Amino acid sequence: MENDSFKTQVSAVFDMNGQIHPRWCRFKNVLGEVITVESLTVERENSVDDPIHRAFLCSTYMYNRKRYFCLCYHISFHTWTVEQRISIEEYN
Repeated sequence: MENDSFKTQVSAVFDMNGQIHPRWCRFKNVLGEVITVESLTVERENSVDDPIHRAFLCSTYMYNRKRYFCLCYHISFHTWTVEQRISIEEYN
């Protein structure tokens, strides 16, 4: 299954060690609708030693179901994308 990737606006907090903690995100889906995820939980993240990007497996409840998605911060471009994930296994 091919995953769609969308440019996204992310609000994040950086702790005193420089670690990123995403809080909410907003993006346009394939229909052009603005989707805002105000309450997200970071389930897992890739290594802080990755020099290219940071990937955060996140979850939220939408339409009475737990939904997974991946927030990716591209370090060299200072941009964020969001990608849909069906499960934690798909993130791996």
